Amino acid sequence: MRLWRTVVLAVTLATAGSLASPALAADRRVEAAAKDALKKAADDYLGTDYAAGVARLQRALRICGTSKCTPPTRAQLLRDLGTMQFRAGDVGAAKRSWEEALRLQPDIGLN
Repeated sequence: MRLWRTVVLAVTLATAGSLASPALAADRRVEAAAKDALKKAADDYLGTDYAAGVARLQRALRICGTSKCTPPTRAQLLRDLGTMQFRAGDVGAAKRSWEEALRLQPDIGLN
């Protein structure tokens, strides 16, 4: 009987673990706010206000942390942050942002 309980518990845990996905770990409100920051940063870019775009995207990344946004959203934030940093003249920071974006999503394209 004890072996049977152990087997049932192991199967239950394995099933629950396989159903969980990284997207489910994301916080929907934080994810939506991050996507909004991407849109507003695009306006900052068009208005050549790169400092505001950098600040906005860095704030979104801090709020996302490592688990409140999906990896593709974090990669987009980093990609756009790198673009803002590059335009503001901080080439080193831009390279680091782009490298991290590529680690999160190797197939990320230009915006």
